Amino acid sequence: MRNAEAFDAILVNSYFSRESVLRAYGLDASVCYLGVDTGLFVDMDLPRENFVLGVGAFVPEKNIEFVIEALALVPQPRPRLIWVGNVGDAHYVSKLHALASRLEVPFEARIRVSDAEIVSLYNRAKLLLYAPRLEPFGFAPLEANSCGCPVVAVAEGGVRETVAHRINGSLVDAGSAAMASAVAHLLSDESTWRELHRRTRPFVLEHWSLEKSIDRLEARFENILSTGGAAV
Repeated sequence: MRNAEAFDAILVNSYFSRESVLRAYGLDASVCYLGVDTGLFVDMDLPRENFVLGVGAFVPEKNIEFVIEALALVPQPRPRLIWVGNVGDAHYVSKLHALASRLEVPFEARIRVSDAEIVSLYNRAKLLLYAPRLEPFGFAPLEANSCGCPVVAVAEGGVRETVAHRINGSLVDAGSAAMASAVAHLLSDESTWRELHRRTRPFVLEHWSLEKSIDRLEARFENILSTGGAAV
């Protein structure tokens, strides 16, 4: 608390994080949004395949079980779920495989893939499914969008600020039936999917590029320095 109070300004990555700082410390913070590398995450115009993608560490907080349970409600033939994570406990990954097998959801876990592979997956997947619990910001939806991949995400945490409903994806309630319905609709309605696909990368370039994030950060620093303050 004393460390936080020592600074003239606190910068956070989302309004959700701002609210969290206010609840925890009783201090106001300023939002300074992050950005993604649109030079790395590019739309390669590859044919889209019959799989959906999940990205995040293999930990319960990423809500992978929820995504599997939602896909189990999508009519057959269901898309394959490929989940990519930078870390993963073998026991937990085995538990996910068992759940997917029981619910008849094709499931593949990939751990510590290269940048080239994740970019390729974003370019070949039909959708990114995103449902972490109270994620402060979340890069994966914007990385996917930068590669032309629409997102179906639970409207929770900072995701409500990066995913614009019916612009770069679909925001759904935190229920497996709601996610299943959105996934089934986008997989079966090619025109709606293509409209979202068309908007994804321009949306990121306009709002969420690294260049935009640097401009925002520099503007915050200039404002802080002009008043003789310090930031954290």
